[in-house]
Amino acid sequence: MGVSLEASRSWTFGPSGGVNALGSTGVGVRFNLNGMAREQSFYVETDAAATCSYQILTARTLTGASVVLSSGTLGTSAMDIVQLTGPLSYVFPRIKTLNSTANTVTVELWGN
Repeated sequence: MGVSLEASRSWTFGPSGGVNALGSTGVGVRFNLNGMAREQSFYVETDAAATCSYQILTARTLTGASVVLSSGTLGTSAMDIVQLTGPLSYVFPRIKTLNSTANTVTVELWGN
């Protein structure tokens, strides 16, 4: 039996983000899981020159208060994986610090 993907989203912080580019630091757009994905994996990855500190957050509503579920720091060419059990409503990343606006941090969500 296969596992179906219920949610996926990508946020990019830095100059090469495409449609989800969010600048160098700040809060990513809240993504509503609708309680569908019960297990979530967040991949947080830096490029060859980036260092950063990050947070993974959740909120009950689109504009309401949020709470930090996980946080960490990364060096260059590094990756963390944060695995969470839901159900959760809105989820989103925050990049607190990034060593240069020329560098990139990518946060990717997969949930099922």
